[in-house]
Amino acid sequence: MQAPPGTAVYAATHRGWTVSDHLLTDAIEVLDHLLWAKTTDAQQKTPKHKPKRRPRPGLDAVKQKPEDKPMTVADYLAKTGIVVNMEGRE
Repeated sequence: MQAPPGTAVYAATHRGWTVSDHLLTDAIEVLDHLLWAKTTDAQQKTPKHKPKRRPRPGLDAVKQKPEDKPMTVADYLAKTGIVVNMEGRE
């Protein structure tokens, strides 16, 4: 579902993060790995102290299951309580 940033629908579906926020966090994680790769810990036979993934609000707290599907329009309408009469329409 497409909604402009700053709206309640966007916050609910994207957990407040924009594409730019995700890309910046990914770039920081890449830099963390590059810096770590130059350390003596990374050069050992069994590397130690590998950088951990940076936390992302909502995504790490709520574990998404592979079987989770995107919300359909009917699901959204039911969740918000909007009633639409579709009788007689094709």
